Amino acid sequence: TYFINFAPNSTYFVPEWNNFTSAHTIVPPQEIMLQDEFGQPSNIIVKPLKRSTAPKLDWGTANVGGLGPDDIPVNAYNSFWATNTYATIEEIMVARLLFSGLDKDKTYTFRAFGSSSQASSTVIPGKIKINGKYSNSVNMIGNKNQYMILEDMIPSTGGTIEMDLIPDMPKDVNKSVRINYLILEERSQPPY
Repeated sequence: TYFINFAPNSTYFVPEWNNFTSAHTIVPPQEIMLQDEFGQPSNIIVKPLKRSTAPKLDWGTANVGGLGPDDIPVNAYNSFWATNTYATIEEIMVARLLFSGLDKDKTYTFRAFGSSSQASSTVIPGKIKINGKYSNSVNMIGNKNQYMILEDMIPSTGGTIEMDLIPDMPKDVNKSVRINYLILEERSQPPY
């Protein structure tokens, strides 16, 4: 199991987690090689993607202001990355993470958590998409325990998976979807 924190800066890092900073705003964007929950290094590399052609790939702000489950460190659910405010349900623009170095003989479950502590925030419901499949939608305002979940995702033959974070409602000016943290679980595929 891999725990990934999306933070605006190193003040919000979580010890023994994989911590991103707001370096998604620079080119080329930051990438991290994941360590598992026991601190063992893996071959998995995660990085945010940017692209100016359709569908556009971009991220918005990184900040703080979330809620979360009691068994998760405060810095993990308090900090977040947001989609660009031009991201739409029609997927003209999405926020995308590339996972590479995955074992093609294993499956991966993605549990993405998004939350906002602000009742009148500019946050809208969101979901994740992998390999053409969509997760459940999560209303992030006041969320303390609902995850956007996709189970048993199979990597490409090259060992990659792209995960999109997208709004789950029509375009609304200056509104976005958040990802505070992500739990990635790896399992051996059952024999056929």
